[in-house]
Amino acid sequence: MSTLFTKILRGEIPCYKVYEDEKHFAFLTIEPSSRGHTLLVPKREVDKWTDLTKEEVQDIFTVAQTLSKTLEKKCEVKRVCLIIAGFLVPHVHLHLIPSNSEEDMKLENGKLASKEELSNVLSIITSP
Repeated sequence: MSTLFTKILRGEIPCYKVYEDEKHFAFLTIEPSSRGHTLLVPKREVDKWTDLTKEEVQDIFTVAQTLSKTLEKKCEVKRVCLIIAGFLVPHVHLHLIPSNSEEDMKLENGKLASKEELSNVLSIITSP
């Protein structure tokens, strides 16, 4: 089964890539609930996070921690919150949400961002 995220990984759908290694891919969501809201996915297509192997769980959380530290610094927020929801796309994805309050974590507050907004945020996050 090919999900929306698999199509992004294959380059069939454009995205704003934040990070990539041999096992993981991270990109800005087009409907962020806060500036810098990033989705981290394993390249292996898995529906539920509980179906990841123990090694995959450890690996993805290690990447999430590293990315979160970068997002916290670059987005100048108090913390980066992590949510695993997974109902809309049947492919494991971790929401890394730069936050100054719990209001920032409400996924239902996400609004479609413009290409300019996403490009600007990406340049801030990926700058040295």
